[in-house]
Amino acid sequence: LPNDIADCKLTLAVPRETYVRGITFFAPSGVEVDPSSVTGIGWLSPGINYELPFTIKAKESGIYTIPIYINTLNGTIKQIMIVRVEDRMPKIVLDKTTFYLNEVNDVSFTISSPIQISNVIVEPLFESNPKVIYVENGKGSFRFKPKTAEPLKFKLAFYNGRNYHEVIQTIDATYLESKGVLINATPQYPVVLIGDVIDIDVEVANLRNDDVFSVKIEALDGEFSKKSFEIPMIKAGEKKSVTFKWSPKSAGMKDITLKIEYTDEFNERYSEIEK
Repeated sequence: LPNDIADCKLTLAVPRETYVRGITFFAPSGVEVDPSSVTGIGWLSPGINYELPFTIKAKESGIYTIPIYINTLNGTIKQIMIVRVEDRMPKIVLDKTTFYLNEVNDVSFTISSPIQISNVIVEPLFESNPKVIYVENGKGSFRFKPKTAEPLKFKLAFYNGRNYHEVIQTIDATYLESKGVLINATPQYPVVLIGDVIDIDVEVANLRNDDVFSVKIEALDGEFSKKSFEIPMIKAGEKKSVTFKWSPKSAGMKDITLKIEYTDEFNERYSEIEK
C-alpha cells in the first residue's frame, strides 16, 4: 500500500568464486530504497549465498521498475525488480445484505484483499455478538438484532507486513419486518352445551427466521382444566401444538383470550395476545 514499508531481501549465489564490489538500486521518483547501495562485499564462494535485506516505500500506487546493478571484477550484472503498489484496501463481503428487524440474524463474511494481510480483526460498530471478531482463513461470522433500518458500519484492522492499518467500511442493507409468532386456536366443536368439556387445539407457528425459547401459552379467561403450557423451543419455520380443555358455565358467544410469551437467543422477552 502507499507509504507502507516493504521488507525485501536480495540473494546472491555464484557458480564460482567471485569478487563483488557492490550493489546499487536505481529507484524511480517517488520510491525509496534503503539502503540504496552497498559496497565492499568481497569474495563469494559457491554454495555460500550472500543476503542483503532492504526496504522499499512508495508514495503513490502504481507498478514500478527498479534496476539493480551487481558490480563484480568480471563486469556488471543487471537485475530488474518489479514492485506493485496497490491503492485498494481490503474489504468485508457479507454473505447477505437483507435482514429482519427485531430478529437475531446470523451473518457470515469473507475478507477480500488485493494484498497479503495478517492479524485481521473486524469490529462491528453496532450491537453484535461477538463485539470483536478475530478473522481466521479470511472468514468470520457474527449475530445481531437490528431494531432500526440503517447501514452497517465496521472497523477493519490488519497488518500488511509490519504496517498496521485501520479502515472504516459502511455496507448498505435491506431490512424486512419480522413475521413474528402466530397463534391459531381451533375448538373441537363450534357449538357446545353448558357444562360440556371440549378440546381447543392451539397451534403456535414460528414465522421468524430465528429460534424462540421458553414459549408460554396462557389462557387469560374462561374455565380451563389447565391454564398454561410451556414449550422449551420452537425452531425457525417450525410449528408446535398444545391442547386446552375448556368448559362453558353460561350461554352466549364466548371470547377466549390467549397470551403467548417467548424469548429470543439474545434473551429478550416478547409478548402477544390473541382472541
